[in-house]
Amino acid sequence: MAIDVSGGHFIGKGGGTMLYVSGSINPSQDLLWTIPYNGNHTGGGGVVFTIRWIMNHWNTSSYYKINEGYYFTFGTNSSYQRYNLREVAGTSGASWNAGHLDITLASSGGSSPNNQLLKIQYDADGAPAYGSAYVLEVNFSGTLGAVSIS
Repeated sequence: MAIDVSGGHFIGKGGGTMLYVSGSINPSQDLLWTIPYNGNHTGGGGVVFTIRWIMNHWNTSSYYKINEGYYFTFGTNSSYQRYNLREVAGTSGASWNAGHLDITLASSGGSSPNNQLLKIQYDADGAPAYGSAYVLEVNFSGTLGAVSIS
């Protein structure tokens, strides 16, 4: 298994890629992770993502958020089907339950061979400015390019 630690990439047998990104986040501010991917790695057939995102602020009272699911698409398609494993908004105390993830696919915008883009957007929706940590894991059946965070 080849590992690119600096980019958070783990490349598995058969060409599948896992991206692991973690760090700090201000829940009151939007954040976008843009990840190029090769939607045609099966010749235009089906591809699979698993996306797991976790954010936490405190050790009690459900000051955390979880979004976890399977995403199914094919080729350069910009739509997907999602099988929801778990989605937890956190407590309603102090508006912590505000904020959510938006997942979108773009059929172009990357560079060869990862021509498509997976965009994972944290939308703050008026959440409070509590210092928090996050972990984002993306598993993909083909290759992923370098993530950009803005």
